[in-house]
Amino acid sequence: IVMANRLLGRHYSIEGNVISGQGLGKKALVPTLNLKIFYYQLPMEGVYATRSKIGTKWFPSVSFLGHRVTTDGSFAVETHILDETIETAEGEVQVEFMDLIRKNKKFDSLQALKMQIEADIAQTRKILLSRD
Repeated sequence: IVMANRLLGRHYSIEGNVISGQGLGKKALVPTLNLKIFYYQLPMEGVYATRSKIGTKWFPSVSFLGHRVTTDGSFAVETHILDETIETAEGEVQVEFMDLIRKNKKFDSLQALKMQIEADIAQTRKILLSRD
């Protein structure tokens, strides 16, 4: 994604409408905004350091796109806003991709997935801080 951004001369971004998800993130992992995406050539499945725009405000975020291989196997695009509690969001959200954190992978348990998500968030913070 870093090379794509260089070639584009900007950060690759997508837009999508907020939809209901599994509810698993809020209950057992980390809360996410689930997005319905149309008309984009998406990057490979994985976790990315991102920035997400809700309304007119940009937030640091970590985003997943791919098949939820640890849970229900369905395809999802989700973004977790760092250091903010977004109880409800409606309408369109824009997501800018800064860097790949890791490829998508299956975990043996939700606890293992949660530990990896915490590591992904820490890695995202480092990436986003280094670019400020």
